[in-house]
Amino acid sequence: MAKLPPGVLEFFKREGEKGGKKAAERMSATERSERAKKAAAKSAAVRSKKARSKKKDPETSLSRKQS
Repeated sequence: MAKLPPGVLEFFKREGEKGGKKAAERMSATERSERAKKAAAKSAAVRSKKARSKKKDPETSLSRKQS
């Protein structure tokens, strides 16, 4: 994948910050709530996946026991 020029990256960063706020302004309270629940569920899934992978890593377990 090609890297974008710094000016383009800055533009996307600056304009992207506005996107979530504008979307939230246009949503009803119910829609915002559903979006937040979906984001929280995804975040929890990622955290639990990371936790499970740490438990399976034998090197991590050994280093903790030796400390």
